[in-house]
Amino acid sequence: MAASFRKQAAEEFRNEIDPQFINTLRSSPFLLVGTEVPDLRPNAQPQDKVKLLDTQMARDYQEALSQQIENEIQSRVDSRTEQVRPLLGVIQESVQMFQNNPDLVVGSKQFDPDLAERFASMASAYEYKLNDKVIGYQVNVQPLINSIRSQLEKERGADGVVQQQAQTARQQQAAAQAREQETGRFSGPQAGIPSTAQQTGAAAEDDMSTFWAGVGMPDVTI
Repeated sequence: MAASFRKQAAEEFRNEIDPQFINTLRSSPFLLVGTEVPDLRPNAQPQDKVKLLDTQMARDYQEALSQQIENEIQSRVDSRTEQVRPLLGVIQESVQMFQNNPDLVVGSKQFDPDLAERFASMASAYEYKLNDKVIGYQVNVQPLINSIRSQLEKERGADGVVQQQAQTARQQQAAAQAREQETGRFSGPQAGIPSTAQQTGAAAEDDMSTFWAGVGMPDVTI
């Protein structure tokens, strides 16, 4: 952003500056000897001139002129930066929010859609928008995120979380299990379901009841 501001300020100032100054900077100090140039001293009037008596004086004049141009450009950059300082603060806080809360990052392993949905709804009143797009929030929303996360944990309970994780893991394993091309049946024991070969009927029944309980259907018996 600073580089962009500097480029804009340089282009603006180049269009505004007297072409005589640009020609003076481009000229050899030797060729400037004996010429009259605008006086750069703070109290000088626009019509005041100074005569460059030798090459050293010409070099000093070019150096002073370059410094004044640099100061003017930097002043414009500083002005623009100050104007957008609140916006920069919002962007920085947004980055930190996602760094500190990976369960709000879509696509991450920790992403919690329920948390994200509730947070977006409850924090909508504090949104900071730029060109109709949300880029952050006008207040510190971390306490709100913590409160919603705690509420979800209470609603789900420890057992519910474990079952949800187990169910997701079994579904992913089953999706990756190889199937027979013609029948579409699994070519081996399904992932997440222990084989019942060489086991007693009671053990198999226990395994299946655990499976059905894990997928939220504890009353199913096979």
